[in-house]
Amino acid sequence: KLLLEIENICKEHDIDYFLAYGNSLGAIRHNRFLPWDDDIDILITRDNWDKLKNVIEIDGILPENRSFVHNDNTLYYGNLLARYVDDNTTNIHISQALATKTCGQQIEFFILDPKPTDEEEKKEYIDLFRVYSDLISPYFIVIK
Repeated sequence: KLLLEIENICKEHDIDYFLAYGNSLGAIRHNRFLPWDDDIDILITRDNWDKLKNVIEIDGILPENRSFVHNDNTLYYGNLLARYVDDNTTNIHISQALATKTCGQQIEFFILDPKPTDEEEKKEYIDLFRVYSDLISPYFIVIK
């Protein structure tokens, strides 16, 4: 249901995205969602992310019983991934223990930023990305 909602929003506003990770694997290998995959993963470019964020937050088209949470709009949201959440459901996420927003079934957005091609700029980008990853890692927990 959540994916269909995002699909409709994106189609209506000419926003491109791609299914990723377990969702892609499930579509190819099982012709359906993987039974053990508990979310939907979407890859989206920064430009398309900005369009989606504006449509949802500025144009106010967020459907009833949905939350759209990310670092820019949620105090203490300590996750690298933005989420589109069904407020009528519950999931337990350690990484959202301090967030003031709901934690339900969700779509997670992996925002794609272009990496610089210049070698010095690329090194600086990677170094800063590593620092950011280290700083955020206490909040971003992945169960292996």
